[in-house]
Amino acid sequence: MTEIIQDLAASLNMDMDSLAFSKTMDERDSLRRFRDEFSIPLKKDVAGTNLQGDGEESSIYMCGNSLGLMPLRTRNLVMQEFDVWGKKGVEAHWDHPYNRPWATVDEVVKGMMADLVGALPIEVTTMNTLTGNIHALLSAFYRPTVERTKIIIEKKAFPSDHYAVAAQIKLHDLDPESCLITIAPREGEDTLRTEDILNTISMHGSTTAVIMLSGVQYYTGQYFEIEKITAYGHEQGCVVGWDLAHAAGNVPLKLHDWNVDFAAWCSYKYLNSSPGGIAGLFVHEKHANDQRPRLQGWWGNKKEDRFEMKEEFNPTPGASGYQLSNPSVITTICLLGSLQVFHEAGFANLREKSVHLTAYLEALATRVLAPHAANYSIITPKNPDHRGCQISFTFGHGKMMDVFDGLQSHGVICDERKPTCIRIAPTPLYNTYSDVYNAVHILKKVMDQVYGAQ
Repeated sequence: MTEIIQDLAASLNMDMDSLAFSKTMDERDSLRRFRDEFSIPLKKDVAGTNLQGDGEESSIYMCGNSLGLMPLRTRNLVMQEFDVWGKKGVEAHWDHPYNRPWATVDEVVKGMMADLVGALPIEVTTMNTLTGNIHALLSAFYRPTVERTKIIIEKKAFPSDHYAVAAQIKLHDLDPESCLITIAPREGEDTLRTEDILNTISMHGSTTAVIMLSGVQYYTGQYFEIEKITAYGHEQGCVVGWDLAHAAGNVPLKLHDWNVDFAAWCSYKYLNSSPGGIAGLFVHEKHANDQRPRLQGWWGNKKEDRFEMKEEFNPTPGASGYQLSNPSVITTICLLGSLQVFHEAGFANLREKSVHLTAYLEALATRVLAPHAANYSIITPKNPDHRGCQISFTFGHGKMMDVFDGLQSHGVICDERKPTCIRIAPTPLYNTYSDVYNAVHILKKVMDQVYGAQ
């Protein structure tokens, strides 16, 4: 919503399209100190062989939607664990000098993770990676009956979601051709209308077992109306779950209040937990003590008698009852480093900055790239309530990779999704208004080279 930035610029009596405005906004940013909590790659290390400019400068890293940057404190926390391993060996499972015993290491991050997704601690655990957690949840919550066999997802859901859902349907000797229902945008539109999602649920509700959508759509950046869709799915008698890979740490979530049945997310994107870091899982409190069939492992057994090695599975109440093996200590501690930073910054503060930073990217791009209006478009919703910090640009005439390579050569790190999309994500923890200003003006320079000056 570009008016946000226009009003801010007017209140400062400044031109939005000026470096001075971006620097003033950075000076006024109450969260600016958190950038110093992260390792920002240098241009020379990420720009490839066609580096343009000073390689010793910091890159403009706007790829937190793909892999978040490393919190500096994470290195220290992980080195502590290596030291403990060396000094204590197996005894560190119970006797840990930093009060992080490995036998309960998942509890170290449980509270802060729960806060980020709007959950009670009993509703959240960390385990596995994302697709593994989707399988674990669907194994428990997809219980097809004679009447209800279908799963509803987005047509353009992340491929791994398609694979997992199709596999779960096949594991019940059912056919994805008839049991997998997908929702696509209307012809000529890029994003899904809530009314169309609800209409699809209404059409298939009586024969649907599970609805599983993305909290934020990975390609367009659309933030779905989770509360409304969940409530409507429940009215139709469906279980409703969410893939929050691009939502956790990015947009406001209230999973408990919204009565979501289950959810899963990775933690290496906006949550900065390390490449392939440990993932998160949510199961609503209303399911905390049910005895539904599920994948079982010893770490899901009640911790009070876990080490008694009984043959009978006695699940821990809540999300922890879905754990399988003992969680990776190293990746859990990597996550701890980032969650500490989130906790110190406060998510409400981060969301406020995110709305402004993303609006600035949209507004500035619309103005600066105006001569190239025929060569690109923005497919992310304009309403800040319907997006996170990602703006998805599409580029025409088969030139997207030329634009992407040009941005990288100038040290602007974002990501591409073929055939036409470049996703740019100004992340509030470590990106600045000056980052946005410079990225947009570099994009204009690159487009002049790729398409010809307009």
